[in-house]
Amino acid sequence: MHHFAGPKPDLNTDDVFNKLFLEYFIKTPWFSAQSLGNIFKMVSGIYQNQSHALINVIRLLGKKRRAFFTTSNNFPELKRAFEITDDELLIDASKSDALMKALNAMREHNCVCLFFINNYPDIKNFLVNQKFVEGTDFINAADYCSTLTNLPNYPQTFVRVL
Repeated sequence: MHHFAGPKPDLNTDDVFNKLFLEYFIKTPWFSAQSLGNIFKMVSGIYQNQSHALINVIRLLGKKRRAFFTTSNNFPELKRAFEITDDELLIDASKSDALMKALNAMREHNCVCLFFINNYPDIKNFLVNQKFVEGTDFINAADYCSTLTNLPNYPQTFVRVL
């Protein structure tokens, strides 16, 4: 099998040999609950490594502080996942002054704002029009935290008022 002829296969099914290996592997006696558990552990490890890498990248991003923009019910999960310190900002997106707080954090406090919302493209367009730079001043952080299940749609009325 492919495993013995070269490097261990991974879960990349775009690679023809990995796909073929996985197709035949599930037909063998070695495919079991334990092997599924091992695959799960591998995927979990990849997720944890990527999460830690993201945390480090964000911390090093120009030595900026971080501001987190979502609803308050997501705060506990964010605090755990992103190791948020007491001097970092948590902005409750459900409050009417939330977007102003995010703008102030980026302008006045040199923060990078991490948005955990469903309608990120609308906010992105607004922020770009305000001369902020995606990837430097703000990012769509929801893509990096798949454990959050309750992402808000930020009300467009707040954006239009500003």
